[in-house]
Amino acid sequence: MVIKLYMSSLSGSTEIKKKQSKIKDLLESLKIEFEEIDISDHRNEKQKEFMRNNSKGKKEGETPIAPQLFNDDKYLGDYDAFLDATENEQIYEFFQLQSPKKDKKSEEVITNTSVEDEIKSED
Repeated sequence: MVIKLYMSSLSGSTEIKKKQSKIKDLLESLKIEFEEIDISDHRNEKQKEFMRNNSKGKKEGETPIAPQLFNDDKYLGDYDAFLDATENEQIYEFFQLQSPKKDKKSEEVITNTSVEDEIKSED
C-alpha cells in the first residue's frame, strides 16, 4: 500500500502550499512512505483526472483541488480530513496503516510470553 499525495507545485495560493508542506512534513517525520503526484505537471494529466474523479470537493459539485490523499487508489480525504485525524491522534487510522505502537505491543506480548514460558520450563 502506497500513500499518494496529490499536490500542485504551481499553486499561487500560499495556504495550499502550507497545507501540502504540513502533510509532507508529517509523513516524513513518521517515516511513512508516500508518492508525491504533482497535478500541475502536464505529464501527470491522467493522475490529475483520477484525483478529480475520485475525490470530493468542499461543496457538492465543486472540483476537488490539491492536496488530496489516497492509499493506493482508495480516497482518504483532503487536508481538513488529514488535520482532523492529526488533532485526534488517529493519523495511522486515517491513512489505513497499522500503527508502529501496535506492532511494539505485539512484540512485547510475544516477548513476555516467551519469558514466562522459559520460567515455567525451568521449574
